[in-house]
Amino acid sequence: MKLVLLLAAILLLCTSQLPVEAAEYLTLCVNRCRNYTLPELENSVELRTTRRLTVASGNVTSFDAPLIAAFGRLSYLEVWSQRSRSVDRFFVPPYLRTLILRRTGVRELDILPDAAYQLRVLYAADNRLTELSQLHRLRALQQLNLNNNKLRQLSWTAFDGLDELRELSLRGNGLRVIDGVVPGVQLPLRKLVRLNLSNNRLRRLDVELWNMDRLELLELEGNLLEQVGSSLVRLQSLKKLSLRDNRWDCVCANRTLQWMEDRRIQLVGGIDFACPSPGSARVGRKLCCVK
Repeated sequence: MKLVLLLAAILLLCTSQLPVEAAEYLTLCVNRCRNYTLPELENSVELRTTRRLTVASGNVTSFDAPLIAAFGRLSYLEVWSQRSRSVDRFFVPPYLRTLILRRTGVRELDILPDAAYQLRVLYAADNRLTELSQLHRLRALQQLNLNNNKLRQLSWTAFDGLDELRELSLRGNGLRVIDGVVPGVQLPLRKLVRLNLSNNRLRRLDVELWNMDRLELLELEGNLLEQVGSSLVRLQSLKKLSLRDNRWDCVCANRTLQWMEDRRIQLVGGIDFACPSPGSARVGRKLCCVK
């Protein structure tokens, strides 16, 4: 009886083995696949008619152009693995609108240089990306999540051309430096509304050179920051700010806190900061660790 139930569960999971016509949603079970381009899928009725596809990637280590082409003209593609695999390259097709890569271990995104990409949402958290040199080609991108990759150093110039980006999350990358900000040079991301830089290794941020006029949420908790300058005043649309778990220099200067209170900016996670500097002062529960 248990064997029958197990076989039934496997059959339900691997829906690609069933003849499905005009399927809008399809889950493709390839848990035992290794390095191949799946030529048998080229004539698949299911894939030609599917707009949203979820792939359990298993042991596939390369999602190249021929493999992706076999999936048809999708608008939504989700690839995931129960265990973090090592996908060397992932070809991003121009016609996708949403691409979700969950724990695939992908190291590099292959993005065509001259294609008119339609991608609006890219979720590639929990992978092994180390650089973003081709990212600027995704000019229609609106949401980008690169949490928990291996982006140790990054330049804002990587986002040149992403004029439509509203949400950017770089949480948990071990980022030490974000450079590329030059006085007098227009910074990209003018339409950015949400920016998450939490749980990295950042020691400084050149906020005074940012041109993020629409930024409403800035998450900075879990870094190595000692100061947040008065340049925060430049963020005219800011509504929420998180600052916990940093290394604030506790020379009591509450002008920043007063500015937050005047602007009714919400401190996400509260204001009970640890002040590690010798002889540091605390004024009630006010934030005295911000310069």
